[in-house]
Amino acid sequence: MMGENSRTDIKIYLGLLVLLIVLLLLPTRLSITWTRTFAMVFLFIYWASAWNIIGGMAGEINFLHPIFIGAGAYSSTVLYINFGVSPWVGMFLGAAIAVVLGLVIGWICYRSGLPHLSFALICLGFSHIGEIIALEWDLLGGSRGLVIRPAPGLANMQFETISTYYYMGLGMAVLMVGICHWISRNKLGYYLKAIKHNETASAAIGIDTVRYRLLALAVSAFFCALGGTFYAQLVLYIDPHSAVSITTVISMILFCAIGGFGTVLGPVVGTLILMPIGEVVRLYVMTGFHLIIYGVLVIVVILLSPHGLVPWFQSRMKKTQEESPA
Repeated sequence: MMGENSRTDIKIYLGLLVLLIVLLLLPTRLSITWTRTFAMVFLFIYWASAWNIIGGMAGEINFLHPIFIGAGAYSSTVLYINFGVSPWVGMFLGAAIAVVLGLVIGWICYRSGLPHLSFALICLGFSHIGEIIALEWDLLGGSRGLVIRPAPGLANMQFETISTYYYMGLGMAVLMVGICHWISRNKLGYYLKAIKHNETASAAIGIDTVRYRLLALAVSAFFCALGGTFYAQLVLYIDPHSAVSITTVISMILFCAIGGFGTVLGPVVGTLILMPIGEVVRLYVMTGFHLIIYGVLVIVVILLSPHGLVPWFQSRMKKTQEESPA
């Protein structure tokens, strides 16, 4: 059994290595539009993987992440526009704000022992409040948003070629997947899995469920906020409907659902399938129609493989190995 698992892991790692090499070489074959699109794909892999820590590993449908992304995007942008503070500095202030917000909201909800549905609805409420604040607060640009003046330079996190954003996004995605892999193989990951399957039993054997759920939420909030800064510098414009949008977190959830909740590679597979297809539909068929495609694909995958594509693929590989002669 150990030999079979090792062979499966080797095949998966080799496949990932080949995929990474292809992605590293891809910008030489892509137009500017598609290079920018893939930079966004990598950002969503990063965001979905960060969401998956609390949403997949801990089994909690959490809608707070628009607030976290907005904290990173708005904090760094306001500091950069008004005070000339480098986004590399502002992003960490935004991340700190996101962590504090996550811990405060999470502590209130977790200590109250709310059912998962009630918690999800409260998260939706807080996200809506965040969007209203961004709409009404003049410092954040209100409904007009904030335009970032182009000033290419490493200190400004702005680059002359879109391929630089592509590689930066790819690096962020690889880093986030690596962090999720590390978490899944360590105490935090094991505790989150136990809490996901039976929170009452986990508490009974001595796991501080509130503490570890808060830790997972804080990690998720921190990295989502950093991604918010990257997003702002990529598009050079933010407004409430892009930086604090509930659609963003719904997309993350759909990507994780397609790939497999709680799996390290689930967000990667789901995003790489859905986003490019959605972009083709948006560009060449009809704007907004890609959301219908997302919905149809999610329905089909869930009906055929309720746990997502990654668990299905792993089970198929295991079955093939068991049936093959020694």
